[in-house]
Amino acid sequence: MTTPELLLAGPRARAVRFSADCGDQARMLRLVDELTGGASYLVRDVTIGMPGDESAELVAEQGDFWFHTDAAFLPVPPRWMVIAVLEAESGGGLDVLPAESIDPAALAVRAAYLTADGSRVSPVLEELPRGRGRRIRYRRDRMLATGAPDGLAAVHRAVETAADQAVSVGQLGSGECLLVDNWTVLHRRRPFGGRRVIRRLWFDTAA
Repeated sequence: MTTPELLLAGPRARAVRFSADCGDQARMLRLVDELTGGASYLVRDVTIGMPGDESAELVAEQGDFWFHTDAAFLPVPPRWMVIAVLEAESGGGLDVLPAESIDPAALAVRAAYLTADGSRVSPVLEELPRGRGRRIRYRRDRMLATGAPDGLAAVHRAVETAADQAVSVGQLGSGECLLVDNWTVLHRRRPFGGRRVIRRLWFDTAA
């Protein structure tokens, strides 16, 4: 794939599938810069591999990695996330779910997000200042209710209901990448088989 494939439209990149030489850091950064309109800078780049891989900083989670926001536990999650595939044998298809597909009434609660030091309480769907829109923060396996448990249960049900409206990205092969607006789009990785090694890059907004 030589031409980036726009999966979700918006004023800036929301979900784009593209190809890149994953070992060419400079080219990768230039591509992301072009796709985000020159509004991003790299804040983290880690390799996620298999158990026993010496070069991997993290180990891939098996099974269905349900729709989520990357780094939901941070004070401000990174604006954009890139999955760059180094190796992929089978499965591991990706889906993206725009936040506007999810019932906003169900998301109008606060939740506690587990961190290394305890937890951080934040709105699931947060209104940004100065009319900059909304930011979603969701990761089912790292959230706890801060009020009545049925409030958080309603959030999970709303995401499950909206999942039918997700856009299928499909399986990415070696050298293929997915760029996601981590503030407005949830992403999911389906179960995979064999080896799977990726780079996960986080970008913050520069404007």
